[in-house]
Amino acid sequence: MHTRRGTGRGDESVDAASWAPEPIGPGSIVAGYRVLEPLAHSHLAIVFLAEHVHIGRQVALKLLHPDLVGDESAVSRFFAEAVAAARISHPGAVSIFDYGSFEGGAYLVMEYLLGESLDQRLAREGRPATARVLDLAEQLALTLAAAHAAGVVHGALRPESIHLIPDPAGTGRELAKLLDFGVAKLADAVFPPLARRGDPPEVPFFVAPEQLASASAVDQRSDIYSLGCLLYLLATGAVPFRGSASEVREAHADRPPRSPRAFDPTIPPYLESLVLRMMAKLPRERPSSMVEVVGALSSIQRGWR
Repeated sequence: MHTRRGTGRGDESVDAASWAPEPIGPGSIVAGYRVLEPLAHSHLAIVFLAEHVHIGRQVALKLLHPDLVGDESAVSRFFAEAVAAARISHPGAVSIFDYGSFEGGAYLVMEYLLGESLDQRLAREGRPATARVLDLAEQLALTLAAAHAAGVVHGALRPESIHLIPDPAGTGRELAKLLDFGVAKLADAVFPPLARRGDPPEVPFFVAPEQLASASAVDQRSDIYSLGCLLYLLATGAVPFRGSASEVREAHADRPPRSPRAFDPTIPPYLESLVLRMMAKLPRERPSSMVEVVGALSSIQRGWR
């Protein structure tokens, strides 16, 4: 696996060199950017570190898998990430500078981020302290609130879509950047899940019940459910439901998660209450907006301090 502390996610089952559009590799020029080295890859895309050939600015260059380039709906879905990110004016959302097609491929030019993804951090260090959980949760909720205000539903919130970077202001605080705005819903445009034919189903650990039933049912409250699942993982060290893809889908639909405080009684009761509200099966029983979630998290932080 190619790894580096930069933007994107890795997938050990994919050899980047085995499928990158020929002859893309170090030294190749794509859309005015010189490819330097691979950063991360999955079954759907590969991310390279690249630099502008004239001004030298380093970026993350994301290329769609060649198997999907001939699929017009898949390319539209890929480009939706750029359209969505451009609508969101918030420092917690990754910046996408350009997108387009080249001979044999489709690309996004993205902000290059130092640091590491949240899934890498959790694998390396385990669950964070409660104060850190609350700080991360509030940062993500604020970013998602800005996305929702811009008419964007993220639709794919999970540890791999969150990148942790040092605060550029030098405060010593670590900031959360939200990636992968390959949205399930952009205003009134609904995009089907992006997948290659023959790929095994992904286990939907962080997906709302209504989103699993129909992409057209997704709205802001679906992101609230997903953030609740992510908070559950951060607070307890475990995903809410385990099993095969079909078993986890069924659990999201009709089974309550185990109480977070059953894992650790030191978890603040108000945090447990909020997480379980966010994970309510019916959207109308969740907090009404991400702004409400931000307010609840702020109150919990004040009480915790």
